[in-house]
Amino acid sequence: MRAWTNNSTLQWITRLPLLTRGRKYNPLIKDAIVAGAMMVVGEILAEEIKHHMSKAHCGTILVQETALVPVMQTPERKNASWLKSYLSRTDIDTRKVCGLGLYGAFQGCLMHFFYCFIDKKLPGASLMTVSKKLVLDELLMAPTCLIGFFLYNGVRDTGTLDGGLQRVKHLFWPAFIADVMLWPLLQAINFGFLPTRYRVTYIAVFTCLWNTYLCYLNFQQPLHTISKTTVDGSDL
Repeated sequence: MRAWTNNSTLQWITRLPLLTRGRKYNPLIKDAIVAGAMMVVGEILAEEIKHHMSKAHCGTILVQETALVPVMQTPERKNASWLKSYLSRTDIDTRKVCGLGLYGAFQGCLMHFFYCFIDKKLPGASLMTVSKKLVLDELLMAPTCLIGFFLYNGVRDTGTLDGGLQRVKHLFWPAFIADVMLWPLLQAINFGFLPTRYRVTYIAVFTCLWNTYLCYLNFQQPLHTISKTTVDGSDL
């Protein structure tokens, strides 16, 4: 019975590409799913980076405090340490990841409507049209997404609106400067060569790496807050 179940499941899995071939999906739903999935991947990668770096940091502190013989980190040991901590599921906040996935889906819907709107108002791919789209994207869409991301994470982590506003205050400008350095070039390719229906999907691919940076930047805020509180307490 178990063997039949496994074979049946395998057959369904192998037939999925055939079942979905040729079907048309709602572009809004597709953009929401892709953007949410990329946000989840970015969050998981950021948590893994944080886990690996915090683990290495704790090891350094332990060696300094115990004053034992110095430990030489060979390339083999470093690689083994990374592989051991790679995709450490016990350190991944599942609720946080799912919440960011929902936020990413909402952001995907927002981008869908925004890009449909500017493509309708500014048709074509001339240099002047692409330049106008880039300006609108950096002045409207980029700040909205960054503020929404940090505000959501701040409110969720602290449980207060003031915590969310403080997160935006401390992290918005570093993230926005990085955004201005990266996204105009990517968006120039997007607006100049791709049709509207592929805009969010194209962005989502690069957003996976961008979300990893944002999630990692978001991790730094609690560390800075704790450090500042400790210093203020010691001064008193």
